[in-house]
Amino acid sequence: MGKSSSLERQFWRKVRRGRPDGCWLWVGYTNRDGYGQLVREGRRLLAHRISWELSYGAPIPEGGCLVLTCPK
Repeated sequence: MGKSSSLERQFWRKVRRGRPDGCWLWVGYTNRDGYGQLVREGRRLLAHRISWELSYGAPIPEGGCLVLTCPK
């Protein structure tokens, strides 16, 4: 198995999945700003950025911004 599948497994172990149209909660470590974070090969990776890359297969576009929301 490659590095990405290992990262994917590490990521999903820290997510509590809800309904497809609801919030999925990060249950792993959060940094002082409240963002989910994983440490991989000595690098700190933000969970929302990993989620994007797993979903879209590419890094967040240059100048792009993620808005983190949950339906009410």
